[in-house]
Amino acid sequence: MNKLEIRPKMKQDTILLQMQEGIFIQNDTNQIVLKGKHIAHWIYTLTPYLTGEYTMNQLCQQLGSAQRELVVQLVDTLMEKKMLKNHIPESSEVLPAAVSQQFRSQIEYIDHFTDYPQAKFKAFRESAVAVIGCGESFKALAISLLRNGLEKLFLVPSTPSDEYRVVLEDEAAMLRQKGCSVSITFSDISFPTSIERLDPYDVIVYCADQGTLRDIALLNRRCMDEGRAFLAATIFAGRAMLGPFVKPHSGPCWFCAQMRLAANSDESEQALLWRNLAFPASPSALPGADLYRPVAQRIGHGLGFELFKLLSKALPSETDGGVIFQDLNTLEASTHSLEQHPLCPVCTQLDHETALQRLKAIISGGHDSNLTHLEALEKHSSWFDTRLGVFHDFSDEALEQIPLKQTTIVAGSPDPLLAGPLAIKCYSKENMRDARSSAFIKAIESYTRALPDMRTMLLSRGEEMNQAEKIVLQPHLFAHWSGVASLRANEQVAWMPAYSLFQDAIVYVPAAAVYPFSPLNASGLFEQTTAGWAVDTSYQQTLIQATVSALAYMQLCTLLRGRRTVIPIALEKLETFDSDVRFLIQSARRFARPFSLFEVVGDAPISLFIACTTDTLTEPLTAYGYGLSASKGLKQALIGLVGALQTLQNGEEPPALAKAFFSSPFSFEIVPSAAADKSHLEQPPITFEAIKMYLQERGNDLLFVNTATSDVWAQGVLISGTALIVGKNSGGTR
Repeated sequence: MNKLEIRPKMKQDTILLQMQEGIFIQNDTNQIVLKGKHIAHWIYTLTPYLTGEYTMNQLCQQLGSAQRELVVQLVDTLMEKKMLKNHIPESSEVLPAAVSQQFRSQIEYIDHFTDYPQAKFKAFRESAVAVIGCGESFKALAISLLRNGLEKLFLVPSTPSDEYRVVLEDEAAMLRQKGCSVSITFSDISFPTSIERLDPYDVIVYCADQGTLRDIALLNRRCMDEGRAFLAATIFAGRAMLGPFVKPHSGPCWFCAQMRLAANSDESEQALLWRNLAFPASPSALPGADLYRPVAQRIGHGLGFELFKLLSKALPSETDGGVIFQDLNTLEASTHSLEQHPLCPVCTQLDHETALQRLKAIISGGHDSNLTHLEALEKHSSWFDTRLGVFHDFSDEALEQIPLKQTTIVAGSPDPLLAGPLAIKCYSKENMRDARSSAFIKAIESYTRALPDMRTMLLSRGEEMNQAEKIVLQPHLFAHWSGVASLRANEQVAWMPAYSLFQDAIVYVPAAAVYPFSPLNASGLFEQTTAGWAVDTSYQQTLIQATVSALAYMQLCTLLRGRRTVIPIALEKLETFDSDVRFLIQSARRFARPFSLFEVVGDAPISLFIACTTDTLTEPLTAYGYGLSASKGLKQALIGLVGALQTLQNGEEPPALAKAFFSSPFSFEIVPSAAADKSHLEQPPITFEAIKMYLQERGNDLLFVNTATSDVWAQGVLISGTALIVGKNSGGTR
């Protein structure tokens, strides 16, 4: 665009302050000092004309070339600093003159943030808004909408409407006297199911001093089913929650917020929330029954302002993808982002066919992001929130960071029935960023493991699956089959699709094999283990990590049965092995607890090591490490041991390192052996192809199951999955 055609307009929040050496200019986003002998004079001379009415050509028409160049430079600088904007003229016919005059403050407010303010104000003014509720907050919301310019207001009070009619009709009368048309329609009907139709309205709003969670939940469900936008003020447990703004047929919805809130609350508040959602409550028993009038009015006005932003699209609303909390006692307010809950029964639509398509997309590489773990963490920054987040925060400021960097991700319970609050601790030899990104990946793994989605599974008998020409695998074929139970004849089982690498086909596995800690495994068909689970940013990396984990579990199981050899490793031998390994051994020695390092050897090609304390005065600490190379396995085992010792020295409970694979501590007997020639210490790293060849030679199959929850999937960054090893030599690990 030609610079001379620009219509510069100074923003409303810009402040000018003359200084000895020039002029200081500031607004809400920037500040600048312009120096020069006559610069302040020029700015003050130009300011009355920076209204958007004049083009640059008109402003510079009577100026000489040097002065014109100075003015252009000043305007360019102020526009770059967002203290001026290019005003785009609108037709005088967009709004009636009386409306433009009466609501000029609202129009100017919109103009401060965006272009075409009259058109955007008109969009708000002509919106059809139905407000449901009662009390002072309900009345304040209605007044706010009228005073901000809404033309047609539909009110559905859940208490007699007489107390609202007089006040609101007075407001409408004053606007009509100034030439602004206003219409207020009351519907004196019982709430919430008696509203016959929702389709005439653009948005349904709920605001009540004495509402119930059950009523809001019913309205949220109905708006979602009928494709209407929904916004509610929820007064409960000593706070008001504004939002989220629920878009038609989309999430997150209001029920998502309740599920996230419950996950991050203590047990008593969880019980109170679900009890009020499940059963109707009398208004007198609700926290908002005695709501202080100014507080109620503040809630109503706040909700009205959010509606103004949403419907005018002047600027983003904090309720669009989030909520606003306000403490009813301190009036302290805070904003919180909200992610759609993967198990929300209202706004998430997931079925077996969708799950199958997602699995195929992963296998084809179509869901790879190939970001680093640190980049993945940054992409999920909105997931960290103490009220509504998937995770709370990193807890590491008070922790000693020597010799290892350590951090803990804390979070509420993803599902109280399956898992308690999460506390994922990770360590890094390098830096805090590595520790945090590793903890984040582990936290995603724990999160997805706690939220199986029954909607993605097929509930059927094995015979029916065979009749449907689906390949099903029985429990006894799995490496982590418990050996103490099997499927009963004609037993209905939840089945999940899995990809067979060696058959290049989709097969079906019992969901209990994928989620052994869940009620799906109530009969104890499978050992409770996290082996085989992995999270990464590409399918190949996720598959490799998951497979190595599953194979390490198999090797440890055979070790417990006495069918694997453990070789003690002389620590002195590792002094020249690797600088990182040497550092970790030296770090372990500083804690003055004797320890030993062992290698598990057998026919499997992976490297597997166990590091453990050997004193008998306190409970032993055991860590293990595994990988495609001896270096990686050694580092993992030693970092686990050193981290546990460091945590214990800080007076904290160390992570249950050995319980990740086994639900109870394991012990093993050191068997002196001449099997040192099988050690992987001096061997080069193996490839994933070598692992696949090993499994095929044993007659095993390797399966991959997608375990990403819907919210993880929607981010398009991470792949969560589990590798299952099945075959004739797999079953019965104990």
